[in-house]
Formats: sequence, C-alpha cells, structure tokens
Amino acid sequence: DARTDLGDLEPARSDHVAVGLPDGLVMVASGLTGTGTEVLADTWLIDPSEGTWQRGPDLGTARAFADARLLSDGRVVVCGGETVSAEPVLGCEVWSAGGANGLGAWAPAPDPGGAWTARTGARVALLDSGEVLVVGGQASADDLVTDLVVYRP
Repeated sequence: DARTDLGDLEPARSDHVAVGLPDGLVMVASGLTGTGTEVLADTWLIDPSEGTWQRGPDLGTARAFADARLLSDGRVVVCGGETVSAEPVLGCEVWSAGGANGLGAWAPAPDPGGAWTARTGARVALLDSGEVLVVGGQASADDLVTDLVVYRP
C-alpha cells in the first residue's frame, strides 16, 4: 500500500463535490469552510498522477450540500445545494472543458420551468439516455421535496 500526499487544498472544506474527469483529473467544487461560515463557489482541478492542482472557474452560485455527475460528453453537472444562509439553491450549473484559459467554464443549466424546486441534499443520477435525474432533497427544514426532475443537458 502506498500513499502520496498532494498537499493541502485551501480553504479546508466539507460538503463539496468531487468528480473524476475523462482526462484523469479530479474536479473539486463548492463546499462549506471548516468554520461553517462561508459557502464556496471555487473549483479546483487536481492531477493525482502529477501531484498538482490548479484553480478553475468559480461556479455562478456558491453552494454546499450539492450533488454532481460527469455527463457522457465529458461535461459536469452540479445541482441543488444551499447558501450560507441555509437557503436551498435553485437549478443546476454545467461545466465544459476548454475555454480561453483551458480550465473550462461554468454556465447555468437551462431552466426546466415550473418543474424545478430549489433544493438542498438532492441526489443526481446519470441515465443511459444521457439525461440527468434529480431526486428529492429539502426545500426548507420542514419541507422535503417529493418531485423527480429529468434534465436534458
């Protein structure tokens, strides 16, 4: 068994997302600081084989407690989450590789209309069709979300 220390990712965080990318990099995005006083929008692209990481583009909306999946075309979708004031986040964002600096870019996902409910703690599943199923979550402390939403990226 071997272990390689890649250093420290600052700020320290919890309740973030991490997604393996087709090129071997790992994307870490969003989360809650160790003190719980700041919700993050930052993205880091980590190369475990080289032991390096670099700062990527910020999400449009800072969020913790979100969920994310790698799409079949190499993009990443992040859905839901909550703000620092514990308000649920409405909608999803999609990261695409490339861009002017080669680190990709985030864009808001198209609004699925009235079917979408702001939610934290939802789960995201990639369907064989390439669509994304967003399941459940919480709209508030006493309001669990019962709807299932299919997003077509």
